[in-house]
Amino acid sequence: MSDSSLDPTVDPAAEPVVDPEVLAHVREIWSEVLGVACPPDGTFFALGGHSLAAFWIVARVEQDYGVSVDPAGLFEDPDVRRFAAQVAERLRARPAGGSGATPGPDA
Repeated sequence: MSDSSLDPTVDPAAEPVVDPEVLAHVREIWSEVLGVACPPDGTFFALGGHSLAAFWIVARVEQDYGVSVDPAGLFEDPDVRRFAAQVAERLRARPAGGSGATPGPDA
């Protein structure tokens, strides 16, 4: 993941461009874990997020997408759009043809 804080041409306040399908699914994960509807501009803490919920969200992202994200990201930047952008970035960064998921015992 690139660190936009080091690039003076990147506006950290700018809304990230996110794949709409990834954003919709991440919002669904947040809604299920937090027990409330997650609006497109939802923030983790405003929706009732806490440390255990952060780990549940990360586990669901790993289960559904096969990519790892750092739960600390939810505390550092708790915006659902930015979190979905992190997930999408991880999806783009994984090797071509690989799901990134760990094969199960039947593999």
